[in-house]
Amino acid sequence: MKNNIVDYLTKEIKSSKNNLNDTFNIGGTFVSKTSGIISGVEIFIQILEKINRENKIYHIKDSKDLVNRGDSIVSIRSNSNDIIGIKTLGENLLSSLSSVSTTMSKYLQEIKDLECDVYVFQNITSNIGELYDAAVEDGGGKVLYTNKYYLPYLIWSKEEIDKYFENISPDEEVYVEVKNINEFQRAVSYPCTHIVCVDFDVESIEIANANKRDKIVGIRSNLTFANIHSFAKDNIDFVIIDNFYRNLKKFEVEFKYFEN
Repeated sequence: MKNNIVDYLTKEIKSSKNNLNDTFNIGGTFVSKTSGIISGVEIFIQILEKINRENKIYHIKDSKDLVNRGDSIVSIRSNSNDIIGIKTLGENLLSSLSSVSTTMSKYLQEIKDLECDVYVFQNITSNIGELYDAAVEDGGGKVLYTNKYYLPYLIWSKEEIDKYFENISPDEEVYVEVKNINEFQRAVSYPCTHIVCVDFDVESIEIANANKRDKIVGIRSNLTFANIHSFAKDNIDFVIIDNFYRNLKKFEVEFKYFEN
C-alpha cells in the first residue's frame, strides 16, 4: 500500500490526540460482530507502528481471511493517550473496508459455478478510495481502471474509429461500451478486445454471446445478489457492478478492552 495513505491516516489520528503526558499501558482487541471477509488489517498495523513504535501489536487475522462473528482480528497494547483514537480509526477502517470485501465475496458466491469475473470501476476518491480498490481484490473481485482505453457508448463513424485506433498497440486492452445489438454488431468489427453491453436484457446477451467472435464480452447493469447469476450464466466473461459501493453489505467491528 502506498506510504502516502499510511501517512495521511497517521496524521489524522495524531491530530485528534490531546496533550496529556500519559504513558499508562492499556490495550484491547478488535473483534468481528458479523461474518465476512476481513480487509485493511495490514494498513491498520502500519498506522499503529507509525503512531508509536512502542505499541505492541498482535496480528491475528490477515486481509482476505474469512472471519466469523466473535473472531479476534488484531490485538494491541498502547497508552491511554492514543487508545481512543486507535479504537475509532480501527473500527471505522476495518468495518468499511471489510464491508467492501464481504460484498464482493457475496457477489462471487452467487456465481461460483460460472467462469465469470466481477469488476467494479476504479474508486477515484483520494486516499481512502485506493484502500477500497484493494478491498475489492481482497474479496476476490477486480478493479477496472478506466483512465486509459475505456470508451463509453462508442458510435462513431468508421473514419473516426480507424483514426482513433491507429495509434493503439495491438497488445492493449480496449473496452467499448454498446447500448443495443446494432451497436454490438458494429463493435465486433472494431480492433477492441472487450465489449461491454450496457443494460442488455438476458435475451440480448444471448444474441451477443452467439456473435462475439474473438471478443471478450461483459455486461454492465444494475446487478444485485438476486439477478447476477441470470445475467452471467450465458457464457458472459465478466460483469461490471454499477451500484457496488452504494449497496455494501454491512460489516461490524467492536473494540474490547483488556482487563488490567
